[in-house]
Amino acid sequence: MSYAHTSGGNPGTQKWGRVLIAGGTDWPKLGRKERGGRTEDSKHPDLLEPHILRSLSNIKAVGIYTSCAGCHTIVLDIEGTAWLFGRNQPAALGVSGIDAISENAPRPLRATSLGAPPGTVFVSAACGRSHSVLVGSNGRVWTAGLNSLGQCGHTPCPEVSPFRLVHGPLHPQTGVQEHVVAAAAGITFTLFLTVHGKIYACGSGEKGQLGNGRTGERIATGNRTGFDIESEPIPVKGLGDKKIVQIACGQQHSIALDEESMVYVWGYNGYCRLGLGNQKDVLTPQVVPQFTGPSKQNLATKVAAGPSSSVVIDQQGMYYTAGKWKNTGDGKRMMILHHLKSSQVIVNESILKKGSAGQPYSTFRPIHETMGCKMKHASSGGVTHFALAPDEKKAR
Repeated sequence: MSYAHTSGGNPGTQKWGRVLIAGGTDWPKLGRKERGGRTEDSKHPDLLEPHILRSLSNIKAVGIYTSCAGCHTIVLDIEGTAWLFGRNQPAALGVSGIDAISENAPRPLRATSLGAPPGTVFVSAACGRSHSVLVGSNGRVWTAGLNSLGQCGHTPCPEVSPFRLVHGPLHPQTGVQEHVVAAAAGITFTLFLTVHGKIYACGSGEKGQLGNGRTGERIATGNRTGFDIESEPIPVKGLGDKKIVQIACGQQHSIALDEESMVYVWGYNGYCRLGLGNQKDVLTPQVVPQFTGPSKQNLATKVAAGPSSSVVIDQQGMYYTAGKWKNTGDGKRMMILHHLKSSQVIVNESILKKGSAGQPYSTFRPIHETMGCKMKHASSGGVTHFALAPDEKKAR
């Protein structure tokens, strides 16, 4: 779940905005049973509508990175500084010994403080359930957090803290360091996208989430099931000479978009979250036939992933989803948040939020209530989905 502006990287030309926040702020307890019922907590309130985050109100934000699997956030500002807050278990934000970093006092972090060459700034990031990824303008990657299955790109260990430079990904033939431009993360794995449009993965091979054609499933000590662990980034197979331009991860599956607007999916396929009409796990990227044409309008422009769902926006701005896209609650609710026009990351657009009982979709289907909107961006949290559409009133 991320949003970023990439207009050239020049602070003078980049679009920027303010950070808004809504929902729970009791980071260590969010989504956990011990939280109990809703209580009035002045220190950790539940924000029932979006608020400007005062601690970052003077920051020109160009990217917001969070996760449908985790409970922490990374904000990148126009100068390439990362601002981190949220749950910090275990050391997901690169600091050991504390449960959380408050949104009222985010942790600032510069690439040069991690040993990067002078002039290096952060250009992208990703959040898994309990680990984080920072991507530098020099193409190098730093990770921190839970690393029990190598998801941080380091030899398996309980945690990585502080942020540590990843050795790789390396080109499989030449051994040359690849230039990474973006990342995405699930619960126990991480994806890296290179400037040449290649994808690398590290972490657990469970459910085929590494996209390398195998899981390595076996009976381990104590009658437990074990899977392959790849602690160094390896190439995702099956994409040939395709150039990938977008990647997104759910908890145990991935979705990617190539430069020809084709959509690829792989990993865990429970609830038909891959949109292929079946529930068979996919071990290498498979193209989604629905978005192969022949009409250009049926090709894709954006992809996103929820915990058990996938999202595609086509050339017409139609919003499609597959899988189980609502994991809690009953009924159906949709909200259009017009009042954010002057303070959201993208000015002059409306945000549409939806929720439902979420009967699983075996293939990608449009959400009928949004068919009159031309969506430009979408992202998915644990139990909510957001989409951006142009503000027609403002356009007039």
